[in-house]
Amino acid sequence: MKTIFNQSECDVLLDRIALLSAEAQGRWGKMNVYQMLKHCIVSEHMFLGDSSYDRLFVGKLFGKMALKGILKDEQPLKKNQPTHPEFKMTGNGEVMPLKDSWRVLLSRYVLADQNAFTGFVHPFFGAMTKDEIGRYARIHFNSYNPKQQEFLNFVLDQYVKQGFEELDDSKLPDLLQLKYRAISDAREELGDVASIRETFIGFQEYLYGEGA
Repeated sequence: MKTIFNQSECDVLLDRIALLSAEAQGRWGKMNVYQMLKHCIVSEHMFLGDSSYDRLFVGKLFGKMALKGILKDEQPLKKNQPTHPEFKMTGNGEVMPLKDSWRVLLSRYVLADQNAFTGFVHPFFGAMTKDEIGRYARIHFNSYNPKQQEFLNFVLDQYVKQGFEELDDSKLPDLLQLKYRAISDAREELGDVASIRETFIGFQEYLYGEGA
């Protein structure tokens, strides 16, 4: 079970933040990198008990059911999920200071006292245990995958140079070999073939505006 309270899991997330660039286009939805970082920092402050927010009415109705489904699947959150008004970010700015702030906050999970999260209430999900917080924080982070994004940036470059034919599903093996030299190397970087194809197809939905 993956949780933010595990040192090895936290180290993986810290390394991924280090790879994040201002030009990256993530899979989280409409926010740019600056806005996403601010959103995540505000979220971590909430989970760590530095701030709190009133419960949303819709959360009182459906929050527990939604949390149960998210933790059961342990999949990255889907694009453009509803969020608390306080977590909606705008504007642009320097990315590096935000990356540093987020890394400091994530490190606090591992160092936190066993009882530090007692009584925590999420504005949508409601009361959450430390185990639920740790698992959800890990899932929330996992909506961004830098290795997948590197591949998608490469695909976009080919799309710009060669045209829309490069997005045909039959072109995927050629693109993988062009980028990674061998399909086996591509699997090592991106996961199994099914996951790679899902990323490839999902990118096209983003490109053509379905959920962008």
